[in-house]
Amino acid sequence: MHRFNSCLLAITLGCFCSAAAAGYREDIGYTQLHSERPGAPNGAGIPVAIVEGTDNSGNYAPDTTHPEFASKTIAMQSGLSGPSGHATTVAIRFFGNSGGIAPGVTDIHAYSAGDWLGNQLNFGSALPPQPSNRRLANHSWIHDFENNVQNGDALRRLDYIIENDDYIQVVGMNNGSTNYPLWANSYNAITVGVTSGSHPRLTTATDSVYVAGRVRPTVVAPQTLTSFATPLVAGTVASLLQYADNNPGISNGSYVSPRTGRTVHHAATSEVIKSVIMTGADRFTSNTAVSSNITDFRSAGNQTANGLDARYGAGQVNIYNALLILEAGEQEAGSVIAQRGFDYSAITSGATANYFFTGQSEANASLVWNAKVNPGVGMTWNPSVSLADFNLYLYQVAVGGDTLIASSTSSIDNTEHIFIAGLDPTSTYRLAVSRSDGLVPAWEYGLSWNLVPEPAALAWLPLAGLLLHRRRGRAQRTV
Repeated sequence: MHRFNSCLLAITLGCFCSAAAAGYREDIGYTQLHSERPGAPNGAGIPVAIVEGTDNSGNYAPDTTHPEFASKTIAMQSGLSGPSGHATTVAIRFFGNSGGIAPGVTDIHAYSAGDWLGNQLNFGSALPPQPSNRRLANHSWIHDFENNVQNGDALRRLDYIIENDDYIQVVGMNNGSTNYPLWANSYNAITVGVTSGSHPRLTTATDSVYVAGRVRPTVVAPQTLTSFATPLVAGTVASLLQYADNNPGISNGSYVSPRTGRTVHHAATSEVIKSVIMTGADRFTSNTAVSSNITDFRSAGNQTANGLDARYGAGQVNIYNALLILEAGEQEAGSVIAQRGFDYSAITSGATANYFFTGQSEANASLVWNAKVNPGVGMTWNPSVSLADFNLYLYQVAVGGDTLIASSTSSIDNTEHIFIAGLDPTSTYRLAVSRSDGLVPAWEYGLSWNLVPEPAALAWLPLAGLLLHRRRGRAQRTV
């Protein structure tokens, strides 16, 4: 059996107050979003899961009597549990009534990490993972089986439910420098660090599929521990999913998930949600909840092949920016794109999808695709993993031939990112998504962008203030 140990909380329940919530809510754009847009999405109607390591008394669930959870249903899925202080603090930041990023969430399943592995992922059996009616799960715990066969199987199971069910998994990195493969080595999850950069960088090798050197985390959040940074991102995901569900017109299509029977609009796919969170992240911050800030995004020594920062990933999560990108709607390849938006599409190996724009001085775009896990024949779990190789390019269009301006061409990551200023606003540019892996099937991707016009043009644009990036600034255990 693998034990679940709690770490000491940097923030106790007794010291939580509205001022603390105002700090991190302000820092990630929640306050701005809800002050400017009464009725902005808050996660209402999205069923979620919170998965926790057990404390020394075997408890894994949030305190259901806490006033932050009034009018919510927290169903214990792993047997009876007393209140876990760690789980309660995580839950407050996730869906608490006054402290959460998704206070509208009311339908919560609470799991212990071991039970979730065994009974949801069916880890240790010959069966594939169970389908779930949850939309996302928060994981503020880490683990290393110290057996890479087991680590690799657990990772395949996690990536399988994200890709096949669009069951989004938001996972915390370890605190400090030691990397744990679960869940940091996942391809398809959204991995979360802290703005101070006090977390591991890059993945370690698990096996020939889950290789070393891939960029982690995806994004960071303004907390002192990764446990409490992770639910800020999970709350952002819940709110984006609500908006995607309630506004199907922003998507150009949908599909019915064969395992869950759920209709998934393009805007609610795991690829698009992850991409939008990356593109919406702040590359420069002025935080109030913590003293650490991002001041030198992609400085020397921190640049990566997929265009991110080795310390911060795409930057600090910003729900305000992410929602603006999502609500701008899906725009297809071959067209002139608006200043914000996304696309969910698929291309074959050797193909290129082009997106054109003009009148902009800054381009910020994120490309995301999933690793595909084939579970095997019938109900027997015998997985194989394949991963396409996409690249992202930015060209300046000219009659005599286009000029390459920027590129993101990692051969091992499943994300690419471009963030560049100083573009000529009188020129036309081409954002190109290409694929060159030789694999046969068409492969789905999520692309999102945020383009900034030259400053002089802002005064002539409606709602101009909304068009700029916000520049404020070895046992299983909890993190």
